Amino acid sequence: MLNTNVDSILKLLYLDKPVAVEEIATVLKIPEHIVEKIAKYLEEEQILKMQYKFMKPYLVLLKPLDKIEHKGKESRIYPEENADSGVEANGSKDAKNLGMMIELARNYLEKKNLQLAIDVYKKATQTFNNMPDSEEKNNLYKRISDIYDILLKQMSNPKK
Repeated sequence: MLNTNVDSILKLLYLDKPVAVEEIATVLKIPEHIVEKIAKYLEEEQILKMQYKFMKPYLVLLKPLDKIEHKGKESRIYPEENADSGVEANGSKDAKNLGMMIELARNYLEKKNLQLAIDVYKKATQTFNNMPDSEEKNNLYKRISDIYDILLKQMSNPKK
């Protein structure tokens, strides 16, 4: 199944918390203006809404992911038919989602947003634990362990 930028953006909003357009662009390795353009389509479809905090755009999911109706390629929800999502092209859906979660957690840690990093890490560990044993899972273990180590350091030294 083709994983579009739209799919990737929606997966990053799973926490039901606002996520900055800048964060999404960084994790997906696409320009912010593309994220905003896609967000406008999704806002028209009443799937998400854009909020502004201190002139900075954030995206908020309006419906749970499992309630979003996929209308197919002809839908306005999918404006970029063959877009590169910025994550590895091969591999399972869970591995791709987990990779995005790890990058988002790392991004939050770099910006010293410990609570959001913890929230993303919790969801990432749930996804990791539900994955079947595979080489992909083994490869992701080191990355998720690194996030855990960084979280422990930041929680024990919150002023750094």
